[in-house]
Amino acid sequence: MLVYEEVGIFLMICAHNCGNRLIQEIFNHSGQTIHNHFHRVLIALLLLAKDIIRPHPQYNGGKGFHKPQNLKYKPFDDCIGALDGTHVKAKLPQGKEILYIGRKGYPTQNILAVVDFNMCFTFVWVGWEGAAHDSRIFSEALRREELRFPHPTGNKYYLVDAEYPHT
Repeated sequence: MLVYEEVGIFLMICAHNCGNRLIQEIFNHSGQTIHNHFHRVLIALLLLAKDIIRPHPQYNGGKGFHKPQNLKYKPFDDCIGALDGTHVKAKLPQGKEILYIGRKGYPTQNILAVVDFNMCFTFVWVGWEGAAHDSRIFSEALRREELRFPHPTGNKYYLVDAEYPHT
């Protein structure tokens, strides 16, 4: 299968939420073939993410995190970014769904995202099970060194949902 076809399959599944059966009909391949090539593209994207999805070393002229210059951001002068969480529906193997069932009754996963004042993502953590408060996920991100959460000393993030600074 050509790379173009693999990427097409991946995009149809991710962007249009098409199921395996519909992709089988469109691309004329078996379900197992669709599954294998989808995961090949996914693994390639995960490998690329380590190099591509991160700020460039000369980001903001090499000054590091952006400091707010606009007057509307003055109350957040000592903040280096804003963080917030969201829930997305999750499709899981049978038997693993119970851990991810949120308050609305269907499986979700929690996503924690941090942006700076240039609206550039500086950190994203995907896959937290079910319902959890942003501060709980944030505390866990700080605790786990392998996540390499960006937290320079002396600065704060603004915890959007709770409306208070969290150091």
